[in-house]
Amino acid sequence: MSAKLVDSTAAGEALEFLRDAASVVKVLGATPAQGLRTGGVGVREVRRIAKQAGLTEERTGFVLEVLAETGLVASAPDSSGSSLMWAPSDAVDGWLRADAAHRWSVVAQAWWAMPRRSWLIGLRDRDDKPASALSRELVSPGVVQDRQTVVGAVADGHGANARDVQAWLLWHRPRTSRRFGALAVRSILAEAQALGVVAQGSLSTTAVSAPGRALLRGDDITSLSSAMEKALPAPLDYVLVQADLTVIAPGPYSSHCRNRWCWSRMSSRLGQRRCIG
Repeated sequence: MSAKLVDSTAAGEALEFLRDAASVVKVLGATPAQGLRTGGVGVREVRRIAKQAGLTEERTGFVLEVLAETGLVASAPDSSGSSLMWAPSDAVDGWLRADAAHRWSVVAQAWWAMPRRSWLIGLRDRDDKPASALSRELVSPGVVQDRQTVVGAVADGHGANARDVQAWLLWHRPRTSRRFGALAVRSILAEAQALGVVAQGSLSTTAVSAPGRALLRGDDITSLSSAMEKALPAPLDYVLVQADLTVIAPGPYSSHCRNRWCWSRMSSRLGQRRCIG
């Protein structure tokens, strides 16, 4: 894959994740998720959120974990004080108003330092109980270093896919081989792909995007935003009105169109509306 194709593919994944995150925030804003007594959010609540947001349960669990790590979703006691409710925090309004590159940099930086194995959500433990989203069972401080190691191996050209990366790690890091099982390596790369840190090619080749390399370098949030902004398509000041009168945006909105109530008028091209004012 060329560098340009890697970045454009990664940018598409990043935008998809941001849309999904906004959908989960909207669902939780309307009806907060009730936490379990043992901590976290149970399978039924994750299933409800997934259905209302139009996502898979696996995707919903991952999005919840990242949003909680950023502080955009937080828990607080309900009115009776007997249980916790998970809902959007006060910080979410500012995040939703920010441009796509900045919103991505916030969630990507949080994921990069997230000491949790979100891919274990729903898997059963030794007591045959499924691991819950946002629960203590998912905490694993060592996964931060593992994540950086796996993505770093891809960046250094030591693997074109999860199997190759795992083989390289097992050969060159035998003492830590137990930490780089097939599930862990595959899941770390899947999360990295979901956030636009790596891009998966049509020939099952994986490459790290320019924003992903900025993350690897430990760049600050301003530099991360700049790297993603260069990868993203140009912001749009119009939407497309389809024959059934549904409206779609074939790319990210400009901050002007997203943050202001805009009057619109038909442009010279049929079925297109452009923000003005």
